[in-house]
Amino acid sequence: MILTPGMPNSIDSLIRGIISRHDIIYTESPTFFHAVPLILSLGQQVSAIECDEEGICIDKLYKNLKRNGRHIICVTPTCRYPNGKTMSLKRRLELLEFSYENKIPLIEFDNMFDMENILPPLYVLDKHNMVIHAGSIAYHYAFGLGIGWIIAPEYLLNRLAVVSMETNHYPAQLNHLITSVMLSENVNGGGIYNQFVDQFIPLRNHHLEECEKLFKKHLSDIASWDTYNERGLYYIKMDNDISVRKMMNYNSMVRFASSSIFSSNDSSYILINGISLSLKKLNQGLEILKSIALKSNK
Repeated sequence: MILTPGMPNSIDSLIRGIISRHDIIYTESPTFFHAVPLILSLGQQVSAIECDEEGICIDKLYKNLKRNGRHIICVTPTCRYPNGKTMSLKRRLELLEFSYENKIPLIEFDNMFDMENILPPLYVLDKHNMVIHAGSIAYHYAFGLGIGWIIAPEYLLNRLAVVSMETNHYPAQLNHLITSVMLSENVNGGGIYNQFVDQFIPLRNHHLEECEKLFKKHLSDIASWDTYNERGLYYIKMDNDISVRKMMNYNSMVRFASSSIFSSNDSSYILINGISLSLKKLNQGLEILKSIALKSNK
């Protein structure tokens, strides 16, 4: 395992250290990772693979598998961004079998490992050294803390460690020390971080239950969505007669994202972060959002 200054550095290190020009990268759809190879492009081809309720569709992977070139699969099995779907254990095992059968390495992104995750990550299930795992501790506790890690087969670690050091432009010793104290079982009878997680989850769930009531109040007649997920994100499908593109043009007061940044095939969704807002501000924002949506009839 190597430590990194957070998930962005881990992604950067993996792209620069493992992914090469003309590689074929298979990702879930929708997923935020679509944009990363394009931003840090080295000439790769990104292939978005459809997902169902259990996770990435293995039959679609077979259908899209190209016999030429080098392939890499990038997935977020636990609480996939942006819609919060979690890959089933059955699908995880199927994906690992596909990876081994076709000799395709798997990159697993996981910064939700400690938030009610009851399924083992891919790297724990991996029996053939095919999985490279990137994790982070900072998603809920302290977003700017900047502590991440990469777990990979030993033959890759030295290379990734060199790349991470070359792309890390600030020292992380203080962050490492803070994290060490947080995780220590000898502090406060069980560890500061463990205590935080135990206290945070009920508060988060209560807040998001109240958020759910506000979404139903304001948007239930013009949109649909799954219930909130552990990330606190709402991935909302607007009714067919509402143009998300026009909503983006009309909007100057409410912050939301269009699904076009997660999937090039569908721009009918918007993404709102419910956990980052007070209930008062969310209520005000949803009132404005509804008025914008009603102006955006196609």
